[in-house]
Amino acid sequence: MPSNQSILSSCGEPREQGVPKNPFFANDLNKQLATRNQAICMQAGLKDGPFLDACTIDDAVIGSGAAKVFADIPASVAVGDAR
Repeated sequence: MPSNQSILSSCGEPREQGVPKNPFFANDLNKQLATRNQAICMQAGLKDGPFLDACTIDDAVIGSGAAKVFADIPASVAVGDAR
């Protein structure tokens, strides 16, 4: 399907496809969007750390249900105490 016909394209604008050229982090989000979605993740029980950043991005892109997934992830020694 051409990218301008995808429901994921805003108003039919073509979107980049494939592997991203650069990594994308929570601080790359629009400040207002990042603040709002980070607050949603913190209300779900996450604290500073990699899970909070991942939750913030997922919540901004996927929607508010993403925070619930991260709230149930057990802390990992490799990642540190995420809560």
